[in-house]
Amino acid sequence: MRRKDYLALIAFWVVADAVAIYAALNLAFDARYNLDWLPLIEKLAPITERYAVMIPLAVPLWLVLFAFHQLYDLRCTLAGLQEYGKIIVACTLGILVLIVLSFIEPNLSVSRSWLVLCWLLAILLVSAERFMLRRLVRVLRGRGYFLTRAIIVGANEHAKAIARQLAPATQSG
Repeated sequence: MRRKDYLALIAFWVVADAVAIYAALNLAFDARYNLDWLPLIEKLAPITERYAVMIPLAVPLWLVLFAFHQLYDLRCTLAGLQEYGKIIVACTLGILVLIVLSFIEPNLSVSRSWLVLCWLLAILLVSAERFMLRRLVRVLRGRGYFLTRAIIVGANEHAKAIARQLAPATQSG
């Protein structure tokens, strides 16, 4: 894969992850404060200034956690279940950082139910977004994009058999 293609794919992933995280945090806020169907949760008026600071602060923080957990490394991304496990761990650490921030700075204390909803929605939305991106990359690989060349050393029958297996398998990259 060319470096330019790799950088474009990573940039697309970062933007898509940021949108998914931002959507998860805002959906959690709406579900916590604007819906009456949540059981065992008292209806309160939010202190919106806290969330206006916390949500924009959380998105780049979570992107750094995603990068730290190799979610933007092509060797680890597009790897199926391993990627989803890393998403769960990174989202859990993101919530833990928000909890620590809310303890350190009392003006940033937020609802516990909002934190739980953020955690669940972030895992769900980021996983769904990554699943769709994986399908998109698979289609694009079938059309010749995002492919990595392979060198087969040798010309015996075994090497020719490997070449015949790799030639039509463009979806794997």
